[in-house]
This record gives sequence, structure tokens and C-alpha cells, in this order.
Amino acid sequence: MYFIHCMLIISGKYTYQDSNRAGGNNLGGKVMKKRLKYALAILFALTLLVNGSFSALAATESDVLLPYREKLNLLNEELGTQYKIPTNEELAVTDMTVQELNDFYTSMDLNEFEEYILEMHDQNAKNSEARIQNVIAVNDGISARATETEQFYYYSSSNRNYFTLKSKIVTVNNVAYYNSFVNAGYNSKATGYPYYVPMSISYSVSSDSRQMTVSYNCSKYISATLIDTGYYTINVTYTAGA
Repeated sequence: MYFIHCMLIISGKYTYQDSNRAGGNNLGGKVMKKRLKYALAILFALTLLVNGSFSALAATESDVLLPYREKLNLLNEELGTQYKIPTNEELAVTDMTVQELNDFYTSMDLNEFEEYILEMHDQNAKNSEARIQNVIAVNDGISARATETEQFYYYSSSNRNYFTLKSKIVTVNNVAYYNSFVNAGYNSKATGYPYYVPMSISYSVSSDSRQMTVSYNCSKYISATLIDTGYYTINVTYTAGA
């Protein structure tokens, strides 16, 4: 900017001198217009150059994983999968930073990346739960507040990830019944893998109001660096008072 400012000052100085030498006639005005055009043209060119440099820098920073995402798309087509590299928002539920994720992948070339994805795919296939699971929640944990109750279902023996059900319960003759559904959720920070994140939730109540089944339709974090976005539906049946 200092250089541009100096160019304008110099141009203005020479224009003023040219005008004086012209004795106030029209020649001075023509010279002034010509030099002003030159100064504006230089300013415009420098502006384009600076903006282009910043745009290139931004693209480089934001697209550092683009070759890996494109390779993953091709692998998804071959494998019939829906794997993805976490976005910044999706990474927030893990203990990994954006820089760590970038460093993790850019430390590999594309051949090594393919080997990593195939390894993770094999591991996921061996350890994968069914796409649709029907389970019954036991007394994993319960906390009550007046008639509002929160129940927990811990779905993995290797970590403390869980789903929750909040409901209102009434008790008649020492028997608990579901009165209403409040909400359902999950632990907002992964404590290990697999880690399920519900994309949608639905529920149904048994005819005797003793049980409530919550369907958690989820994407699955295979690890902090890879997500399976193909839906996993986990139907958890909770029992009032259990």
C-alpha cells in the first residue's frame, strides 16, 4: 500500500509541474488525465495481484484434504460404502483437532491412504454391528427428578458411549408406566469407537405403557478420522422403572 501511495503522490507531482509548464493551457489537463489513467491502471493491477494471492492461499489451506476426499469417493464407489472424512464440525465430537486430522492424512501418499481405508473397511466389516439392531436396555443407569426419568443404554463393552431416554413415568399400585416421551439423545463426546451419532430419532410405546422403544438412526464413527454415513438403526427397548 505504501508503494501505491507513493506512485499516486509522484504522479500528482509530475502532473502539477506539467500543468505549470503548460502555462495553464489545455495541454496540462491532458497530461494530468493521462498520468491519472496510468496510476489507476497500476493500482488496479496490483489489487488483482494481491487478491489473487490471498485467494490462492485460502484455497490451499481449505483444500489440503481434497485429493484424499476425491480418492475416498472413488473407493466408496468400488466398495459400495458411504465413508467420509470428518468435517470440522463433525470432528468436534472427537479428541482430534483439525490440524491433527490434516497432518494424519497428509502424512500418507494416496496409495498409503487407499491401504488405510481398505484396512479400516475390513476392520469395520469384521466388527460391524447389524445395520438394524433390536436391544433391550437393562438397568445400566437411571436418575430420577420428580416424575421425569432419564435412562441410559451403553451399547459397547469397550467404551462408555451411550444413548438416553428422558420420559415422564407414573406409578400405579407400585407398577411404573410411561406417561409421556420427553426426548432421547446420546453422549455428545466420543469416549471410544465405535461411536454412533443419531441423525433422527423416533419412538413407540407398548400397549400396556410399560415399555418404550426408541429408534436411533445413526451414522457411525469407525475412528476419529473416518465416518460411515450409511444409516445404522438401533432400536432400544426401555422398561418403565427399570
